[in-house]
Amino acid sequence: MLNKKILAVAVASAFTMSAQAAITLTDTTADLVTYATETFTSTDLNADGLLPVDGTALDVVTNLGFTVAAGTSKYVRIDLSAGEFAAVPALAGVNVDAGVSSGGDGESFVIFEITGDNGGTPVELPAATVVTLSAADYAISTTATNTVTYALYESAANAVNQTAGTALSTRSEAMTSTASASTGTFTVPGEVTATVGSKFLKFVDPADSSKTVTEIAVGAVDASKLLKTGTFLTPAGAAVVVGDLYTTPQDITFAGDFSFGTWTTDSAADCSNAGTAVTLNSTKTAATAANVALGAVSYLCVDNGTKKQTMNKGSYSATLSAKPKLTNTVGKIVYNTTTVEVPYVTTFSAYNQRVYIVNNGVVPATYSMTFTSENGVVATALGASSGSVPAGEMVALKVTDLVDIAGKTRTSAIIEIEAEDEDVMVSSQTVNLSTGGTDTVVHN
Repeated sequence: MLNKKILAVAVASAFTMSAQAAITLTDTTADLVTYATETFTSTDLNADGLLPVDGTALDVVTNLGFTVAAGTSKYVRIDLSAGEFAAVPALAGVNVDAGVSSGGDGESFVIFEITGDNGGTPVELPAATVVTLSAADYAISTTATNTVTYALYESAANAVNQTAGTALSTRSEAMTSTASASTGTFTVPGEVTATVGSKFLKFVDPADSSKTVTEIAVGAVDASKLLKTGTFLTPAGAAVVVGDLYTTPQDITFAGDFSFGTWTTDSAADCSNAGTAVTLNSTKTAATAANVALGAVSYLCVDNGTKKQTMNKGSYSATLSAKPKLTNTVGKIVYNTTTVEVPYVTTFSAYNQRVYIVNNGVVPATYSMTFTSENGVVATALGASSGSVPAGEMVALKVTDLVDIAGKTRTSAIIEIEAEDEDVMVSSQTVNLSTGGTDTVVHN
């Protein structure tokens, strides 16, 4: 589980899966072979609309299910429900003498004649004799699951006609299918915390929550997560890797608020390696890490050690710029506070306005205020705009000690208080100095 205090942006190395083993009809294990739709296009299909695939991963193992006495023959029929043999198939086993009697290359079925001899030497094949069906190539449906069915007959006529009730035994199993191997997910969402105690200039240290740091990784991209659990093959029979789903290298574009600090990409989770500067656009809402290779690890880091700017709350996302073009949530920056909005704050000389903060908690609550004004108004925070409310006490703050307002005499405030919401009460009271009338508003 990702530590919520650090969110790594990692483009992980390709995840390798082993190739599919043989399809065994005599056990209870599902041996379905799935070909990733990302590894072929419509131009790879043959004239019948089937996909040519390498047969190496498609050997079918079963037992004869009957005894073939010396000097006699029986017949094995193999049917494909949504595919065909694209090469001459073979049926082989210890002392098994089998030849194609009908069907085979270019057909959806094949019939083998099994004789009870081995190169002219009489041999009785017991019912437990294991045989393997193999073909160098197949052609399969890309829209339906292809099932392989094995049936055993006494006579060639019954095998050809599939005469009802004449099969000595039958077995079936799903053989091939096609499906997307991509999860569509390449991030590990999480969050980092900027502290009110630092006036949002620092983050909680992910290694020690009692400490703060100025540089941190804020988001995680892990390309290996694009690959679904399980085994997927290419038509050539190779195990699908992330590189089959994800063009590499390619650009990764991060979106969010990049207006503060210095943003870099880094090869270390703690942002300790030399970073590569991220290019920001003019609106400072997107940043692109160029030509990120799958084999590399890249962390999106913000460093506030030099600029000393307030880190803003907000969410970040990442978009793969090439195949497949996906956008996932990367993570977010949060505050360790309760947020209270005060929509009207005034320094008008005919009014006397105060803001009251009550801390019902058992520990002191640090607070910090920011101000948002209308066009043409500049609000400058003063000393009383940040401080601490003792446990079990209240502070009364005169607005003229909180903010200096130029242009007009009104603005709005957001108060971030390091305390649980249920422990905090905030109100504002405006006194009309001419009439003595009061207006009290409870904000939290």
